[in-house]
Amino acid sequence: VGIFEEVLTHGLCMGLLLNKWGHSKKSVIKAAIVSSSLFGLFHLLAILQDPSNSSLVLMKISTVVFATFIGIGFAGLSYRSNSIWIVALLHALIDIMAYVGEPETIKDMYANWSWKMSIVAITYTFPFAIYGIWLLKTNKRSVLSSHS
Repeated sequence: VGIFEEVLTHGLCMGLLLNKWGHSKKSVIKAAIVSSSLFGLFHLLAILQDPSNSSLVLMKISTVVFATFIGIGFAGLSYRSNSIWIVALLHALIDIMAYVGEPETIKDMYANWSWKMSIVAITYTFPFAIYGIWLLKTNKRSVLSSHS
């Protein structure tokens, strides 16, 4: 799923937006936010599984927010590296880590999702969004010269 999401949002969508809007810093950040918002909205589809489960609805709304934050970080990484493959690999690793452990524990956690869990998840992912924006705003030349 991660590879499909990355190809669609940070490959195709962001690429089309950059072709339309150009590569100014403002346009790059705008394209990253739009494509990352789409990435976040993809995570709403799981609500269709059980819309009457209020903890599932809260969890998925929270997931949209933190997936958007992660998406901005992914957008920065893909733009800076000029490739979606490192981001697709990172996304796949995150997905794998989310499903490691006891299936019952994960099922219980999702069934009893709370506001506290939402705040923690969003707080943990917000710095990644800030890092993504920093990557998008930094000139490629200055990033490359700092590694020399």
